[in-house]
Amino acid sequence: MTALDVRHGAPPGARAGDVVAEVEAERAAVSRLLHDDVAQALLAARYAADLAGAPDVADAVRAAIREVTDAMWRLRPRTGEGDLVQALGDLAARHGDKVLALRVEGLPRLALAPATVAYRVVQAAVAAGDATTVEVRAEVRSGVLTVSVSDDGTSYDAAVHAPDSELARWLGRACSLGGTARVGASLTGGTTLWLEIPNALPEGDDRP
Repeated sequence: MTALDVRHGAPPGARAGDVVAEVEAERAAVSRLLHDDVAQALLAARYAADLAGAPDVADAVRAAIREVTDAMWRLRPRTGEGDLVQALGDLAARHGDKVLALRVEGLPRLALAPATVAYRVVQAAVAAGDATTVEVRAEVRSGVLTVSVSDDGTSYDAAVHAPDSELARWLGRACSLGGTARVGASLTGGTTLWLEIPNALPEGDDRP
């Protein structure tokens, strides 16, 4: 397998974890705004369309509600306790259009920033790809979190190199934590993304 080294973003910095936390807080705020304002307005519009006997309008509003609900779910933070296993399980259950096979048995709880970045990279890779089957592996050795995302498609390779893509932005944040990433074609014709993030365990956890 030939892999391409990709490095997006700033060099490692002491405040990298704070930046990740700030980004997640902003995403949570947008999710709440969508719930409290946009979703409620759409529900009112749906009821009005139903009462007015306008089924086409009501159907369009229902579709908009589904899109907003999905956006709220994608934005909402999932790794508040450093539990990457639970977060990835929720992601797999959410993607009914793809088969997500998780190989994350025995993964310990992680420090918040590495857990968040790893989850967001996987989330963005799954969303960007054109695959129908995705395998996610994650393990920690000597404090280094290694994650691989392998699928039977090809399109998220382009997303890695698009500087304004969600995947590229989160890879940049992984690099700001001292991480590295590679992407390459697999022997089965799909695409594999590898991510390594050091110092992934909570402070005081010195397991091998």
